[in-house]
Amino acid sequence: MSNLEEDATSPSVPDEVSLETRSSETSQDISPPPSYTQTANFTTTPQQTSGTRIANGFEQTLESGVSTASENVQPAITTTVRTDHDDVRSSRGLWPYDSCVIFACFSCVVGIYNISRFAVLVHVYKACFLVEFIILSCVFGFPFLYLQMALGQHLGSGLTDMWYISPAFKGVYTTVPISWLFLYFKDSFITTRDTYKWGQCHPKFGFRSCLESRNLSTDAYLGWSVPNYLHGRILERRPGAYDHKEEFKFEITFNLAIIWLLVFIILCKGIRLYGKLTYVIVIVPLSSLLIMSVRMMEVWGNALTELFDVQWKRVLIDSSSWFLTAREVFLTWVLYGGVILQLCSHNKATSNMTRNIVTVGIAGMLTLIISSFFSVCTMKSITVRNMTYVPSSYEIEQTIRCLQPLSKPTISRMNSTPINLVIGEIFPSSSGLSVTSGYQVLRLATEIFPSALAVQGVNIISSFWPICFYFMMIIFGLAQVTGMWIVVVESIIAIKPNILLGWQTVITLTSCIAGFLLGLPMTSKIGIYVLYFMDFCIGSLWWISVLYLVMLIAILFIRGRPYGTDQLVTVIAQSQSNQIWLLPILTFQWNVVLPISLMVLSISFLRSGNSWSIWAEYAEEYPFWAPWVKKLSVLIQVLPLILVVGVATFQGFRYLKPSSTQAFHERIQSWCFPVFASADITSSVIRDGANQTSTIGMINTAYEEDPPPKYTPPPSYSSATARMVVKFLNRRHSVLALATGQTTSSADSPSITSSVELVSYEPQPENSVSFLPRCASSFDLKTSEVLTI
Repeated sequence: MSNLEEDATSPSVPDEVSLETRSSETSQDISPPPSYTQTANFTTTPQQTSGTRIANGFEQTLESGVSTASENVQPAITTTVRTDHDDVRSSRGLWPYDSCVIFACFSCVVGIYNISRFAVLVHVYKACFLVEFIILSCVFGFPFLYLQMALGQHLGSGLTDMWYISPAFKGVYTTVPISWLFLYFKDSFITTRDTYKWGQCHPKFGFRSCLESRNLSTDAYLGWSVPNYLHGRILERRPGAYDHKEEFKFEITFNLAIIWLLVFIILCKGIRLYGKLTYVIVIVPLSSLLIMSVRMMEVWGNALTELFDVQWKRVLIDSSSWFLTAREVFLTWVLYGGVILQLCSHNKATSNMTRNIVTVGIAGMLTLIISSFFSVCTMKSITVRNMTYVPSSYEIEQTIRCLQPLSKPTISRMNSTPINLVIGEIFPSSSGLSVTSGYQVLRLATEIFPSALAVQGVNIISSFWPICFYFMMIIFGLAQVTGMWIVVVESIIAIKPNILLGWQTVITLTSCIAGFLLGLPMTSKIGIYVLYFMDFCIGSLWWISVLYLVMLIAILFIRGRPYGTDQLVTVIAQSQSNQIWLLPILTFQWNVVLPISLMVLSISFLRSGNSWSIWAEYAEEYPFWAPWVKKLSVLIQVLPLILVVGVATFQGFRYLKPSSTQAFHERIQSWCFPVFASADITSSVIRDGANQTSTIGMINTAYEEDPPPKYTPPPSYSSATARMVVKFLNRRHSVLALATGQTTSSADSPSITSSVELVSYEPQPENSVSFLPRCASSFDLKTSEVLTI
C-alpha cells in the first residue's frame, strides 16, 4: 500500500507536525527527492525550508537547533505548523457570525462623508453622475475591493499589518466634524412655536452681513444665518481667529471625548463585541435614512423627474465629470482597502467571499443612491421658496454665504471643476475672490439640509426629521471611525502579539486617548484651517494610489505564490467548475485592469487634481498658510513613498550582499518572496471513505501558542539498529556517488513508508551532522525497505 493510501485510511490527523532538516553543501548538485508530509496532508517543497519566515509583516529567523560542524553545513531548522486552521485564527479573534464582516465592511465604505460628497455631485451632474459612478465602480472599484477581501481571508491576518496603520491619520481628523453634529442634534429639539437656531443671526463670525440682510425683511438673510450658526455659534470664529491658537472650544472638545469613549466601549472586548454591535450601528442609521427619504419624496418627489432632465451627451463627454467620478469611486471603494483587508482577516476559512462582496457592493450602491434622492428632494424644498444653493468658502465672512434668491445670477457649477476631498469639497467661491479656496466640510449636514429647515420652517418640516437626520449622521460617522480604529489597535498588537494580545483593552484605551489628544488642535479656533490642511494632504489621493499600485505589483507580480490569482481563486470558489471560468476573469481584472487603472489614476490625481495645480499657482497666493506649512504638506504626501523606497533599498543591500551560504538567485528569492513557514496549507476532510482536499489559506504563525514539550522515549533496539544501518548505507552511497561522479535521480530514490516529513538524500561529508528522520512511535523500518536504499 502506498503512502497516500495509508494516510487516507488513517483514523485521525495529528494537530501538529514538526519538521527537522539537516543538510550540507557538497561539490556536486544532487537533486533531493520529493518531500513527503502525508501526516499533515500537505506538501512541503525544498524551498519552504528557508531559515526565515514572515510573521505580522516582520521577518523572523527560525530557531536553529544544531550547531554546524563546518562553515558549509547549513543549520537545522525547526518549525511548527498546525493543521487546525480555524483554531489558529480564533486565537486572534473570529467574527461571532459570518454576516458581521458584511456590516463591518459596509460601515467603512459608506459613511457621512461619502453621503455628503455623493449628494453634492449628484446635484451638480444629475443622473449622469450615477451612470458614471456605476460604470467605474464595475471597472476598478469592485475588483479592488474583491481583491482586498480575498487577500484578507487568505492571509488570515497580518503579514502586512503595518502597511495599514495609516488609518490612524484618517481616524483622528474625521472625528472632529462628527463632534459638530452633536450641537446640531441638540438644537433640533424645539417646539412648533420656535424657530431653528440656524435660522437666526448669531454674534461673531458673519453677524454683520446676516443682520443687514434681515433688516431688509426678506428670506435672503437665511443665506447668512445658516453658515453664521456653524462659524459663529459652533466654531466660535471671529475675523482673524487664526491668530488665537491657544483657545479651545469646550462643547466640541467634550463631544470629541464622547466619540472616543464610544469607540473604546465598542472595541474594548475585541472583535467579538465589535462584530455584534455592527448590526446596531449599521441597521439603525440605514433605517433612519430610508424613512427620511420616503418622507421627503412624498412632499417634493417631483424633483426626481428633474434629476433625469439633463443633457446626457454634454455631461458624458465632459472629462471633468469622469474625473470627479473616478475620484469618488476611489474614495468609496479603494481608499479604505487596507481596512477591509484587515477586517476580512477575521473571517473563517470557509467564509463565502463572493456573497460578501456582492452584498457590500449592492447595499453600498443603493445607500448612496437613496441618499442622493434625499438630497435632490432637499434641494427642491429650497428652490420652491425662490432660493438656490450656492457653494461657499470657509475663510472669510464675505464668502460663507450658501443661499441667495433665484433672481440673482449665480456661477454655473456645471462649468466649474470642483474637487471632492475626503471630508469636504472644493468649489469655486461665489464671490470670485482669488484668496479663497471654495472649501467646506460636510456641505449636506452643515449647509444644504439646515437651509431647507430654515426656509420651510418647523411647521412644514417637523423637528422630528432633523433629529433623525443628525442622529443618523452621527451613527454613520461613529461606525466608520470604529472600523478604522480597530485596524490601528490590531496593528499595534501585531508588533509583539504573544505579549500584547493580553493587553488589548489597555492598548485600545491608550490609542483612543492618543486619538483624542491628536484631535484637540482641530477643536481650537483654527480647527477649520487644520481640517482643510489635513484634507488637502490626504485628499490629494495620488500618493495613496501609488502605494496601492506598489502593493499590487509586489503581491501579484513579484511575490507570486502563495498570493497569486490562482491561489486566491481556490479560496474564493471551492468548486472546480467555478474556478475554471472565474480564474481568467479575475486574472484579467487583477493583473491587467487594476494596475493600469491605479497608474492612470495616480497620474490624473497628480496633474489634474488640487495637489498639482494648487501648488503651482494657487498655494503661493493663499494667505492662510505659512510657507513652512506648504512644505509640510508636500512632505506628508511624499514621505510614505520615500519610506517604501528606503525600506526596499535597505532590504536589498541586506539580502543581496555576498554570502558564502547562499547563491545569488537564492538571495534574490529571500529578498523578493521570502518563504512562509505555514504557506499554502491544505486540509483533508475524510467523508465516507473519500479523501476531499480544500485549500484553507494562510496561518498567522505569530499568534500560535508554543507546542507543549513532548516526551520522546528511548529508541528501541530495532529502530536504533535501523538508524545505524541507514546511516552506514547513506555514507556508503555518498562515497560511491562521489567516486563515480554520478548524481542520484529523484525518480530512483525510494519513498519510505512512514510519517517522516522531509527526507534528505544528499551525501554527507565526514565531519557533518547527518539527517536523522523523526519517526512515529509505531514506525518500524523494515529490513526490505532499508536494503532498497
